[in-house]
Amino acid sequence: MDSLRVIPANAQHQGMRSEQQDAFAFSSPDSENRYHAGFLAVVADGMGGMSCGREAAHIASQVFIEAYSGKREDESIPDALKRAAFEANDAVKALAEETSEIGEVGTTLVAAVARADRLYWLSVGDSRIYKLDAESTAQLNEEHNLRNKLCRLANGGFLDAEEVEANPQKEALTSYIGIENLTEIDMPEKPLIVKKGDQIVLCSDGLYKSMNDEEIFSAARGALNDDPAAALVDGAMDKGLRHQDNITVLVLSFDEPEAEERAEEPPKKTTKARKMRRRKKTQRRPIPTAFVAGVKLVLIFLLCLLIYCILSRVNTENSLKVEESPMSREYVSLSIKITDTNPAGGV
Repeated sequence: MDSLRVIPANAQHQGMRSEQQDAFAFSSPDSENRYHAGFLAVVADGMGGMSCGREAAHIASQVFIEAYSGKREDESIPDALKRAAFEANDAVKALAEETSEIGEVGTTLVAAVARADRLYWLSVGDSRIYKLDAESTAQLNEEHNLRNKLCRLANGGFLDAEEVEANPQKEALTSYIGIENLTEIDMPEKPLIVKKGDQIVLCSDGLYKSMNDEEIFSAARGALNDDPAAALVDGAMDKGLRHQDNITVLVLSFDEPEAEERAEEPPKKTTKARKMRRRKKTQRRPIPTAFVAGVKLVLIFLLCLLIYCILSRVNTENSLKVEESPMSREYVSLSIKITDTNPAGGV
């Protein structure tokens, strides 16, 4: 994976509401597991029609961040995101029990993880995540609301489009953090590839209900060298809508890594399996002691046999030299002469 630098930005506005019920959070850029966990951004929008919306959003965002920070190296990013979502859901349900508002406390949540040139995301509810490149704006997730379920029925021919828009409950959420059984979670099967210059926008519905995709693109891309999150919030507030909802915007901009960031990248680790295979290739089996002793005895025997053969050959050569020497022949001849001069056998 190509390494990219993530430049985070955030902005909020209370809008025309009596309180801010949105919350957001970032993971620590200096966390010990950042190399395998990446950089996490979260937006939560407390549900205004329910009790404790503000508290639910803050608890959900904080618990989600803390849960994800416990990601193990052998745990995939999608699995860690799902685990964090369920822990956040349990925390909001616990808040409902504490306040005796069971089933009446909830928040939306959208989260994105940037790691190298990959983007992973998860959403529950109707907060949105967009990808902006040099040419266009693309919404990545789908809201969990009654409208989308009715639209699917309309696409299948079971309803008219007019009936969908006429339904007074079309904005009601079908999934959120704090629900009794969290089954609807929107997340991609594969991560999204991002490149230098791309932007990822996470936002509450206060933004996209005030600005369309073209306006979001113009505001964010026009502030590439400034503050795209603030530009988006300002663009929504400039509309002057009478019932402007809370607005929360996080923007992740991608750029080339700086020199010191390249130097900090850890060396690639070989997996345990590869290390074991490497050991098996280089590791020699120990030779049995009895085999070594036997080889030594054979070598000693052969050495002794060689020495014996050498000595035997030397002795043989020496004896042959003595028999063929002039002194030996002269001595025999002399003996014969002496014997011939004494026929009687005396001295």
